[in-house]
Amino acid sequence: MHFNLQVKLDNNYVQWKAHVFPVIRAFQLEDYVLDTKAIPSKFVETGSANGGDKQLVLNKKYVTWIRSNQLLLSWLFSAISQNVIGQVTDCTSSREVCRVLEQLFSQQSLAKVLQLKHQLQNIKKGTSSAADFVLKVKTVGDSLKGTGQTVSDNDLILSMLSGVGRDYDSVVSVVISQRNNISPQEVQYLLLNHEQRLA
Repeated sequence: MHFNLQVKLDNNYVQWKAHVFPVIRAFQLEDYVLDTKAIPSKFVETGSANGGDKQLVLNKKYVTWIRSNQLLLSWLFSAISQNVIGQVTDCTSSREVCRVLEQLFSQQSLAKVLQLKHQLQNIKKGTSSAADFVLKVKTVGDSLKGTGQTVSDNDLILSMLSGVGRDYDSVVSVVISQRNNISPQEVQYLLLNHEQRLA
């Protein structure tokens, strides 16, 4: 597999997986990382043409499976940072590597998702400028999206409106009274304009 990934696995499992699995699918190697197909038997029985004794011989499909699996395993190792590689060095198949990584990062991912959701709901503008506050909201939203979660425009708008404080009540009222959908960019514009009027 002559395909170099731009992203190495570190503390970015969701993004890494989003880069790795399309390559695996493009090379039609999903069976090596998913439990969708049994590993071929190492030996198969053969009989002579005249019906003589059957013999066990090495299965060519098994040899192909092992060779492809080891090439994929090597490629996966090359896509993992030094910080994480120690977790999977004992793995002998690409399927085992993917299983270990899934288990390793699933608990971390859940904790990170909960932390980011809490952060998005509780960001306060405080003494920062409206521009810095909106940037902070968008940054947390992007981080949450990076974990594989869906973050809607309404989620971002709600975070902005909840965190600006009483000085921006008129902006909150304007946004709430809108009958048509309003974008986070439009809310940002309203907040920045209001901030200029307050100055």
